[in-house]
Amino acid sequence: MTEDEIKIFRDKLVRHAEMCLRRKPSCASEEACKQGMILPFISLLGYDVFDVNEVNPEHSADFSDKYKNRVDYAILRNGEAVMAIECKQTVDKADRGQLRSYFNACKSVKLGVLTDGIIYEFFADCDSPNMMDEEPFLRFNFDEFAKGRIDNEQVKAILTFAKNEFDPDNVGAEAKKKLIFSSIINFLEKNLENPSDDFIGYLLKNSEGISQKITRRVLDENTEIVKSAFKGFIDKRILDRVGLTDKRLVKIEEKKEDVAEPSPVHSIQQSDIVTTEEEICIYNYAKQRLAFLIDTDELYQGLNKVEWRDYKTTFVVFYKKERSGKLFAVVENSDGTKTFSFPSINKEIQCREGEYKDIDEFLLECYKKAFADLK
Repeated sequence: MTEDEIKIFRDKLVRHAEMCLRRKPSCASEEACKQGMILPFISLLGYDVFDVNEVNPEHSADFSDKYKNRVDYAILRNGEAVMAIECKQTVDKADRGQLRSYFNACKSVKLGVLTDGIIYEFFADCDSPNMMDEEPFLRFNFDEFAKGRIDNEQVKAILTFAKNEFDPDNVGAEAKKKLIFSSIINFLEKNLENPSDDFIGYLLKNSEGISQKITRRVLDENTEIVKSAFKGFIDKRILDRVGLTDKRLVKIEEKKEDVAEPSPVHSIQQSDIVTTEEEICIYNYAKQRLAFLIDTDELYQGLNKVEWRDYKTTFVVFYKKERSGKLFAVVENSDGTKTFSFPSINKEIQCREGEYKDIDEFLLECYKKAFADLK
């Protein structure tokens, strides 16, 4: 699919997610959940929910007359079920048994889906043919999508289940690729926070200029260095991607180097206004987080026009124009916390120093609004 088609489908997913969250309070029963949230998603994938030869409700796959198996919805192709969708009011491991028994009984099924209308889990038979895997190869949550936390890889994965894209014979192979991909990501995330001895040893052995024997002492001495280097590598790639090397920051660094005896807070003096390192960190955080959260090249390019301005009591981050493009303003409170104000959406949030993840949703919303308004 083209990038434009992926973007269009992504927008549809976000709108569907928003709709599901609005409807969720009214979907107290399983049937209401099916009608209000799950059938619209099946329709979004391109299937005709009114054609029982394509989307068949209460489809059966019985082991025998004694043991009956039914699944809430089966996607049919040439009269055979190729996808089984089981709907529950909650999604947890205890609910996988019924889907697994149907999956095993119906040999033509290649994909099992467990959902409550908000959370979706997708299962294949990677380990043994016609035996549904214990763990899903893909899982997503519409609550995250509604907040804009959806990347193109997730969109592409969901698109493989669409009517015009779904290939039952290739589900297992694609599922294995996704499992390997997820496993590698999880491995890297785990070792970013808490690198294992094997991971540290591997990096040290393969780093130029390091020839010492890898002992317990060497591992302990270099654990923090490896963590810092790994994080530094990721940060550098993000900064390179969004062009966070503007002249203003370079000048700030030069000013810092010119100071013979920096103050304990390492602040940066500009006439009678003091711009602290923490305020620069807030600006860096905003651009880095936006780089993760946004999903189009056009929005990425716009990040180069995100700037800051400091006042005696307020630090402002804006897009293009300070007044009409203001993303947020930061004020320091007497207890050391920071209050972030988002005037374009009339929101406000309080954060502890260095803990700014709670601003992500408002930050993204304000950036998209400013970008659209100032085109």
